[in-house]
Amino acid sequence: MQGELMNKKAQTVSFEMLMWIPRIVYLILIIIATTGIIYAYIATNVSVGAVESHILLHRLQHSPEGIAEFDAETKRVYPGFVDAAKLSESNLKAALNAENREFAARFVISDLNDENKEVVYFDRQAYGVWAPVAAFVGIQQAQNAETSGSGRKFAHSEARYTYISDSMQLSKLETVVITPDE
Repeated sequence: MQGELMNKKAQTVSFEMLMWIPRIVYLILIIIATTGIIYAYIATNVSVGAVESHILLHRLQHSPEGIAEFDAETKRVYPGFVDAAKLSESNLKAALNAENREFAARFVISDLNDENKEVVYFDRQAYGVWAPVAAFVGIQQAQNAETSGSGRKFAHSEARYTYISDSMQLSKLETVVITPDE
């Protein structure tokens, strides 16, 4: 009787040990599936050039050092009013704090008929070199062709409707910021 009891106990222990094999395999499959789902939804390469240029333009339009009209007495910025005197390369460099940044920009102020254009560049030399490259990359992206390499440049353009503070005339501020591929 004692031998039968030992035999049943050994069978139970061996059955429990055998059942650990499917449990371990199932656990490994769950870990692999969870890891695969996590890696599928993690963006490993994110382009922030458009967002960065948008933030830079907001800084120009909403900060006292930027191109917007600023009332020193009330310390208020009027974002819809562009002070044409502040739209210069030296002021843009100071307002954007861009001595160490690698980008180029073009600012065009015109009335709604696209007349009376005033063009100001931020790093005009780099803009002249990068504009053809950015145009080529834009064409390649429109055709869904793959362009790669560290020399790529991307153009981010925006248009905003503002008033020029001198003439109080409704105008259009068009900007093109070219950033390099990071």
